[in-house]
Amino acid sequence: MKSAVYMGTMNVYQDMTPSLKSLLMHSDVDKVYFLIEDNTFPEWLPPCVEIINVSGQKFFDPSGPNYKSPWTYMPMMRAALSKIIPDDKVLTLDYDVFFNDDVSELWDIDLTDYYFAGVTEWKKKGFPQPYINFGVVLLNLKKIREDGMDDKFILSLNTEYAFANEQDVMNRLCHGHTKVIPSTYNMNDYVEPCDNPKVIHFAGIGENFKWSRKRWQDFPIVNECRNTPWENINPEFVH
Repeated sequence: MKSAVYMGTMNVYQDMTPSLKSLLMHSDVDKVYFLIEDNTFPEWLPPCVEIINVSGQKFFDPSGPNYKSPWTYMPMMRAALSKIIPDDKVLTLDYDVFFNDDVSELWDIDLTDYYFAGVTEWKKKGFPQPYINFGVVLLNLKKIREDGMDDKFILSLNTEYAFANEQDVMNRLCHGHTKVIPSTYNMNDYVEPCDNPKVIHFAGIGENFKWSRKRWQDFPIVNECRNTPWENINPEFVH
């Protein structure tokens, strides 16, 4: 089964749906998980989406060193996904990721000997390369479970400060067992530039960055996804 997962606190709910629409328009994903802070989502969602309320999660201590980071606790849930959803493999996505072309082949990546696959950041200091950006990452949940890596991720996040939270921790602990994929699958301001990216990730930090999150609402693809009716994505969703 081809599955994907988004994570978001209440303040980003409005941005999760446009990204989801772009994913459904440009892939043959079977199921999408929404890890949120409620039992229901405030907008209509197609039946392929399963809501999982993680507001009562027990994995990460609120007094821990990373819980109150600028990115909230929600991205850290990636480190515990193997304990939350049953899939062997899942594509994890930031809410500011938009799909521009078909990416169905992403789920066909062979992860037999790898914990995850993603696009490498080419200027990450203090980490050996490859260092994977977690805006778009295919996780091998089966191998993570079997090797007990999820417990190691959680312990580290609860005991040691990491600037980029689960991204730093999982890159460090999985070094040597990660697979690099082309930057077309996660084009942002921290990876090697490419033409006509399949996936745009608004992860820049300022006005001088091409894909800056501060400018993402100016891009036509964002409003296009936001304004596209569900029946235009797939008539079976609403009939």
